[in-house]
Amino acid sequence: MAPEAGMEQAVKQAGDSIAGVADKTVAAAARAARDIRQEGIGGVVDDLGILIRRYPLQALLLGLGCGYLLSRARQD
Repeated sequence: MAPEAGMEQAVKQAGDSIAGVADKTVAAAARAARDIRQEGIGGVVDDLGILIRRYPLQALLLGLGCGYLLSRARQD
């Protein structure tokens, strides 16, 4: 097999992989929008509370990271 053919196949596989990730992201965003319309903001807040109770360390680290980024943006 010629090197160009191998490169073409690798590029095609990478493109297919990226397209798959994009499709999954679009589907997740559509589900989230549908859930927000159905449950309202109260349902989202309830779900967020459940996630925080289930993953307290990750939620804490995420909050600290967001706070740091916001403080850095505020200083500029």
